[in-house]
Amino acid sequence: MQDQQEQKQQKQQQQQQQQQQQKQQQQQRQQQQQQQQQQEVCYLSSSSILPAAAAAAAAAAAAAAAAAQTGVAAETATAAQATQRAAAMQPRLQLCPPNEFQQQQQQQQQQQQQQ
Repeated sequence: MQDQQEQKQQKQQQQQQQQQQQKQQQQQRQQQQQQQQQQEVCYLSSSSILPAAAAAAAAAAAAAAAAAQTGVAAETATAAQATQRAAAMQPRLQLCPPNEFQQQQQQQQQQQQQQ
């Protein structure tokens, strides 16, 4: 009898953990999409941007989205890479508020990891 109850509890815990991971992945995907959109707005409003840089940003966002399906750890690593690439391209985006959305995203990721 006791064994059965313990097994039920373990199953419930596993299900809860999986649900939490899925929620985190969805939140991170949304953040990455928001970041990509903000970058695109910046690129569009800056006439001196090189097409290659815009393509690189799109590639980074695509890589981040692909990593979102493989797991949280890989995903946060790709998101960090994407932010670094965006930071490297920042000098070309004179019309953007400097690093504002990047800081917000990093803070949100840290909060998620602590939970």
